[in-house]
Amino acid sequence: MEQTQPITVVTPQSTLEQGNAQIQYSGFWKRVLAAIIDGLVVGTVAGFIAFIFGSSSYTHQQGLVQAFVSWLYFAYMESSVAQATLGKQILGMSYRLCRE
Repeated sequence: MEQTQPITVVTPQSTLEQGNAQIQYSGFWKRVLAAIIDGLVVGTVAGFIAFIFGSSSYTHQQGLVQAFVSWLYFAYMESSVAQATLGKQILGMSYRLCRE
């Protein structure tokens, strides 16, 4: 007969002890604020790049630039040593994965 492991349900406001580490989930508004900060960073960089190439109004090309900058930003930041975007770092939201 196969042994099953107990299931632990963790809500965003709760904490879970795992060995010496304590996991605490961030709340909704903290995540929204981090997303706003990240949006400002991506929008500023994409707008600057579009301005350099002469786009004065929002065009299809600027949308593509913003999508590409967004993809680069999130891919680089989430796979960096910090494993968090600038918005998450500013608000102290860390997602480090540890393996023993």
